Amino acid sequence: MITLFYAGVLGVLHVVLAENVLKTYVRRTLGRIDDATVQKAQRVHGNFTEYVPHALILIGLLEINGAPPLAIHGLGALLLVARLLHVWGMYMKQVINPARTTGIQMTAFVILAGGVGGIVMFVARAIGR
Repeated sequence: MITLFYAGVLGVLHVVLAENVLKTYVRRTLGRIDDATVQKAQRVHGNFTEYVPHALILIGLLEINGAPPLAIHGLGALLLVARLLHVWGMYMKQVINPARTTGIQMTAFVILAGGVGGIVMFVARAIGR
């Protein structure tokens, strides 16, 4: 149930990012913005769709296999903050900035922690602990 909450919140964010792509594309076709702005919106949305599903799958699998609720909340909250930071950082003028790099690093940490946690839980059960 915990993962469901974070998947729901991130799902809403996903729709917001998708709508932003559509809005910027429509404004571009009307001649109000340039291609670079459309491409940025597409990359923000694309990056979200590349990383969030895998992270949520790992978090959900940890949850259904009995990981502590605090760990699940920690990973879910960290993922949410990471993705918000990444979106914010992508719209800053500097290509490389603390918000974007921190968002990337935090997302990678969630996926790594979920992966390692899954391996540890599997091995512990396989050897009977």
